[in-house]
Amino acid sequence: HIMKNLALFLALSAVWYTASYFTDTFNKRVQQQVRIPITLTALQFVSGGILSTVVLRLLKLKPFISLRLNQLPAIVPLTLCWTIGFLTTNMSIGATAVSFAHAVKATEPVFLVVIATIFFGKTFSGFTWLALLPITAGIILVALTDLSFTVMGIISASVSNCCFTTRSLLLKALLASQLVDNPNLFYYMSWMSAAITVPIAIVMEGPLIIEMWESGAFTSQLLTLALANGALHYVYNQTSMLILGIVPALTHSITNVLRRFAIISITVLVTGQVLTPLNKLGIALLMVGVVLYVIAKSRDVTPASKSSHLSSKPASKAD
Repeated sequence: HIMKNLALFLALSAVWYTASYFTDTFNKRVQQQVRIPITLTALQFVSGGILSTVVLRLLKLKPFISLRLNQLPAIVPLTLCWTIGFLTTNMSIGATAVSFAHAVKATEPVFLVVIATIFFGKTFSGFTWLALLPITAGIILVALTDLSFTVMGIISASVSNCCFTTRSLLLKALLASQLVDNPNLFYYMSWMSAAITVPIAIVMEGPLIIEMWESGAFTSQLLTLALANGALHYVYNQTSMLILGIVPALTHSITNVLRRFAIISITVLVTGQVLTPLNKLGIALLMVGVVLYVIAKSRDVTPASKSSHLSSKPASKAD
């Protein structure tokens, strides 16, 4: 039984890592030709909505839960955070190197602890706060030494961190109500986010895409990459959820840290990106700090933290 679960965990992790890497790679390849982060975000949400519909409504692999009107006040803020979070992530990938975007995204624990403490009244142990020091030092080194650094890149990735952190904090109460589960929440949020982003994409980026398509600059290959980006976005979100269902939250969190490190490493190798010694040290400090944070959170057993311990189960992804 243990070996079977281990084999399943390794197989799902391989799919998770692969889908995540190619999602970001295809995203970057499209935006190197034309900067359309809103359109890519809309395609991700539409793909998530369509594939979720197949799973829940057609194949019925999971029970479908009808949304109640009294749940909208809880789901709408989540959806807004989710929408802005993915949009700014895609803006960051378009503005800077994928490796740098993931380095900034790895600082999400800092945003979580600060926002949870100030706005939600949560408490954390001293060990948790100390774990934030190498994360902070690491991202400062990365930002100062990364050749792909841009102001837009770090601002958009930081806004994304704020949105996903707030989403995680709001999500805990909603899932605790047991009125909706992760697959159904992903279904509703995908369609709601699509309803927000599709019209904006048409108005703001539609004319550019049409112009490039008519001139032949927006090729069928670019279209294929954009559609594949959307489909793979769904795959890596769902494999993340499946892994979370068979392993402890701590194992999932550490696996997510390793996912970011793997994407950064593979991207650097494939693209030939030059890393300075200080840049490498910054990435190392960042990853060590995130691992320490995950361990600290799991060991945080003070009475206050027990009552406010944040669930590490994401609604849709390990952003």
